[in-house]
Amino acid sequence: WNPASESTIIPEADLVEAIDTSGLHHNLTAIWNSANHSAMPQNVSFREVWVNSTLPEVEKWHDYIATLTDISNNSAESFLSVAYDITAPHLVLSNIPWITNQENLTYTIQTEPGATVTHSGTPIELDESGHAEVTVQLTAAEVRSDASSPFYFVHGSSVFELEISDHAGNSITRKFIIVYDPNSPEVHLIDIADQAGYHYTSEQITNPVNMSEGFLYISTPVDVRDWCLKVSSVISNHFTEQCHYGQLIPPVVLDDTPGLSTIALQYQINATELPDGEYVISLELVDWANNTFIGEWPLALDRTTPVVDWEISPGTNSSFFDHRQGLSWLSSEEAHIRFTVDGVLISERIGVLGGALFELNHTGAHEVCLEAIDATEQQENSNRFLDCRNITLDPSIYQTQIISNWDGGLVSAGQVQATLQRGPDQEIWWSRSGSPDSNLIEPGADIVILTFNLLEGENQFVIEINALDHVDEYVLTIVKDTIAPELSFAEVENYSTPLETIRVVSGICENGAMLMLWTEIDSKELLCDSSGEFEIHIEIPVSPGTHIIEGLSVDTANNQRNYSIEVLKQEWLDWALEDARNSGPMLWWFSLAALLLIMGVSVTRAVIRRRRARIDRIERQGPDLDEIMSEIEDSVFSDSDVEGDEPS
Repeated sequence: WNPASESTIIPEADLVEAIDTSGLHHNLTAIWNSANHSAMPQNVSFREVWVNSTLPEVEKWHDYIATLTDISNNSAESFLSVAYDITAPHLVLSNIPWITNQENLTYTIQTEPGATVTHSGTPIELDESGHAEVTVQLTAAEVRSDASSPFYFVHGSSVFELEISDHAGNSITRKFIIVYDPNSPEVHLIDIADQAGYHYTSEQITNPVNMSEGFLYISTPVDVRDWCLKVSSVISNHFTEQCHYGQLIPPVVLDDTPGLSTIALQYQINATELPDGEYVISLELVDWANNTFIGEWPLALDRTTPVVDWEISPGTNSSFFDHRQGLSWLSSEEAHIRFTVDGVLISERIGVLGGALFELNHTGAHEVCLEAIDATEQQENSNRFLDCRNITLDPSIYQTQIISNWDGGLVSAGQVQATLQRGPDQEIWWSRSGSPDSNLIEPGADIVILTFNLLEGENQFVIEINALDHVDEYVLTIVKDTIAPELSFAEVENYSTPLETIRVVSGICENGAMLMLWTEIDSKELLCDSSGEFEIHIEIPVSPGTHIIEGLSVDTANNQRNYSIEVLKQEWLDWALEDARNSGPMLWWFSLAALLLIMGVSVTRAVIRRRRARIDRIERQGPDLDEIMSEIEDSVFSDSDVEGDEPS
């Protein structure tokens, strides 16, 4: 056992054993290591010899020559070259990512020529330079998320082992876990919330929304790495953009751990600097496998509340002048206009300007509201203009009144008139009580003069005046009386009435009528009482002759009746002579006077003068019976005295 080259060193043997031709076993380790081969037992020939030795720890080829000599001194040689190699084969791999979106993975191997290479137990053939190219069909990974973070569950062909070994038995093993993610991170828009907390669907935001700030709520895969949210105008350069780039790689697990594949995330939108108009929301997502997805949603923004100028006429902002009203309005933009009075819809239309005619159905306070909503009307958070006014329709505008100073009275006229007051556009109905016919006075002038034709007797009229929310009813009553009141009278006479200037008149009259009697120098007025009779004293002139006492009766209907009588005023002599001619008391008195005259021949001149003066007075004032009787008695006694004296 000798080195075949100078660089080869013969190591000591660990164990040298032999079996001789007799079958005996020999331990030759010490003799072998001493290199004293002559110390071998004599006359012993070996059938087998085993040398166990450890090569020097020098990685190289070790070349040895073994020489065998038999007992006949015949010899033979054999060469042994042993390479000491404890270094694993080198391995260079390329094109093996930790994650890919390609189903077929092709990677290259560069290692020692002649090495043995297996891919998960499948041999791989190397070329003479130790190079190979391997294609593997990967199994798609499953992306999941637990309560804390996302992860990839990798299994199947995406988990493989690469083993390379050389002839010395040195080997290297590499385990690979490839995340194969073929899926783009598609998203689902859950909804959009605005600054007021109102939520919209993707369809709703195509109509204008009142949103200046808000959030997109989107369901996304849990493995999104980067995202950019952009809101850009369709017709201008206005846009906002925000982006996020992920840094923390999701872990890979080989255990089939349950988890969620999607997660709901919110993305903030800030549109405060954007003008109203048409926009597109675009959300670009990139996952760890560089799969990309761009989601786009149309967005219409309208944050401007319409402004409406409106007025109601005739009237002011606090008062109606009439129940018939007109509305006019002008909006700053096209809007849906709703006009209500006391909560009742009066007018509804869409436009920029318009108007309406309407009527109120009662007086008093009214709440008048105009509401305008622009194109955001379909949204909960709409741009809403609302203006309400409390306007009063004064009841005094519809106050009714009838002026008829004859109501309840008595007239002789064939017609009477009443003045009626009504509110604007109000009807008047009137009828005669007991008549089935009603008469309409159409709306028109506020003041109406109504003429009533009267029938003899009591007339009653029912008048109904509309006062917008109610009807005022009036009942007018009047009695027509065209019959002159009863009137007749006569003088109440006594024996000396023709001589008197104060006469007594009595007569018959109509109850309640006014009476007036008069002469040339006197007049009397009185009201006929319920007895229907009267008696008055009235003076006539002192001049003799016929005098007229006239009378006039006027009832409450102003009907009149005239009546008159003639009365005689006489001087006393005329009266006396007429009385005597009529065989009245004066006949006796005249006879007596004549007798006294005869008897008074002898009466003294003084007595005659006195008597003449008395006669004159009697002619002026009428006879005083007591005085005449006294004078007659005096005359008689005086004559007796004279006659008695004559004889002596």
